[in-house]
Amino acid sequence: MSDLTIYRSDTVKINLAVTSGGAIYNLTGSSIWFTAKNQYSDLDAAAVFQKSTLNGGIVITNPTQGIAQVTIASADTLTVANVKTILVWDAQIRDSQGNIYTIASGRLIVLPEVTRTT
Repeated sequence: MSDLTIYRSDTVKINLAVTSGGAIYNLTGSSIWFTAKNQYSDLDAAAVFQKSTLNGGIVITNPTQGIAQVTIASADTLTVANVKTILVWDAQIRDSQGNIYTIASGRLIVLPEVTRTT
């Protein structure tokens, strides 16, 4: 589990380095999802935001080295109250054979913004 801290309405880029058993995981042919929710029990449709290689927000930058980048856009956290908010998140991959693996998870701490330029 890994905690991530961001500010509300900031654009944030998160690099994912995917490994399996300590070895680099080749992402060729894989899809990736990054989902942030208020609660684990929320349906994906009720997520605060979800990014994927299929619908945008995640780019596999170096598939053979297991590297991908998630971009959380400013608009993704605008619906979060402007107070410290703790969401839950995970990142999952679906490999070329259709197997699904959770590669990271934790809390996403969204801090309030002071300057509200949005």
